[in-house]
Amino acid sequence: MTGSGAELVAAAQRYHRDPTGLPAVVAAFRRTSVALQRAAEPGVVLLRSTPWGPWLCVWTSLDRLWQALGRCHYAITTGDDIATTMIPLLPTATGVIVDSGSRHMVPLPRSILLSSSPPHPATPGARP
Repeated sequence: MTGSGAELVAAAQRYHRDPTGLPAVVAAFRRTSVALQRAAEPGVVLLRSTPWGPWLCVWTSLDRLWQALGRCHYAITTGDDIATTMIPLLPTATGVIVDSGSRHMVPLPRSILLSSSPPHPATPGARP
């Protein structure tokens, strides 16, 4: 079961108030389905080039993606799939930016994604 985009947005907003909350953002990211821009050819994702290296931009909803980029080709996947499958295959410095251009935008560097643990299914009655 994947988390909602709202859960990831809330974690990102908390992170902006308290930067020690980055692990919570990464955990929410790994549990959440996100949208990303892709090329017209299936399986080809588009990276953004910056002075700090390449970034894979993801959005917490299709509406947010379309607000940022207009209508475009897209894919839906989980943050966990991105962290475990895509990031290792992309250029070495590639990180992820969540909801680029928003007030709650959060960059997730490659090193943090590769060192984070996969999400665990929620256990009824368990405390986070």
